[in-house]
Amino acid sequence: MSGGVGGSRRAITVTRPDRPIIWGKIGLTESLKMLVEHSNIPGRLPCSLSVNDSRADELPAETQQHLFRIAQEAISNAVRHANPTIISVSLRGEGGHLELRIRDDGCGISSGRQLSQDGFGLINMQDRAQKIGADLQIHGAPGHGTAVVVRLPSIATLRPKYEAENSNLDCRRSSDCTRRISAHAEAAG
Repeated sequence: MSGGVGGSRRAITVTRPDRPIIWGKIGLTESLKMLVEHSNIPGRLPCSLSVNDSRADELPAETQQHLFRIAQEAISNAVRHANPTIISVSLRGEGGHLELRIRDDGCGISSGRQLSQDGFGLINMQDRAQKIGADLQIHGAPGHGTAVVVRLPSIATLRPKYEAENSNLDCRRSSDCTRRISAHAEAAG
């Protein structure tokens, strides 16, 4: 693969919709790993992944897909607009929430740019976060990089509430329970 921004753009398109991830077969953790590997530009732009919560792969497939697409857009925006020397992606369980954080050390984003309607990338990320009941925040300042942070209730937080409200349902099969919890969360949301 060739280096530079063009090479990184080509790498990021490897996981675009024309080559979709099969969400029932590969989870969010592995999908993010593939995205990070494809986003690396050896010798120019290292991209790293840190995961401390494997429960992300238990989330409903639609939720995993939205989180993946937010990470994909954040990396793409950093490569196109920020001229970073490093990008890091982390997926962590934090205080009953699951947090996805994409951080770069590029030129940063001003608060005015965050609010502008020039591009659809930031709008799409916000829409995706809202669809899954997550909070999306963008932190940045010119010259200090940007962090895109997505926080949502983890599956462990949703499961007890759902089971208490639906005690007549059999949730012994995790995949059935996950689908039912997802439907319940969407209806409540």
